[in-house]
Amino acid sequence: RRRDLPLEAPGSSLPAEPTAEAERGLETEARLDVMVRIAVARNPDIKEAQERLGASLERVPSAARLPDLELKVELWGVPLGRPYALGDSETLMFGLRQTFPAPGSLDARSRVALEESQIAFESRNARAQDIAQQVRRGYYEYYRADQEYRIHLEHVEIATHIVDLARSNYQVGRGTQEDVLRAILE
Repeated sequence: RRRDLPLEAPGSSLPAEPTAEAERGLETEARLDVMVRIAVARNPDIKEAQERLGASLERVPSAARLPDLELKVELWGVPLGRPYALGDSETLMFGLRQTFPAPGSLDARSRVALEESQIAFESRNARAQDIAQQVRRGYYEYYRADQEYRIHLEHVEIATHIVDLARSNYQVGRGTQEDVLRAILE
């Protein structure tokens, strides 16, 4: 059973090219969808895969054609001392030659070319997904590090307030010097 493979037009499954306005918006707000679109649109690996896909799609129609005609020339009896003297040859034969492949082989070549195009298509999509996944991972790692830094700053601020409270309590006589030192140490 022959299955028809749905080949989309080149570039149709990739994210749309980001607009200049969306790129300028990254200066003020980090938006993951825009970053993914920029990375996929500008990645040279994906561009290479896109070109390979286009080339493989161009090979599909030519795979089903008959081989090209060949011009055949035979020269008999040309003198070895003067191989350029075609007028002195005994026989000149000109002809055309056409080879006909075995029945079904052209269709098989066409199916192979179509399958190779499908492989190139899936390869391009896999590369795009890999790039998008790398961007997402980097974004979330950056976000996590930023949140950890903010929590650390908040923790330092709270610890500073606790030390200030311990000092105030010590100054008014409600706490001991040990409480202040313990708060500073913590």
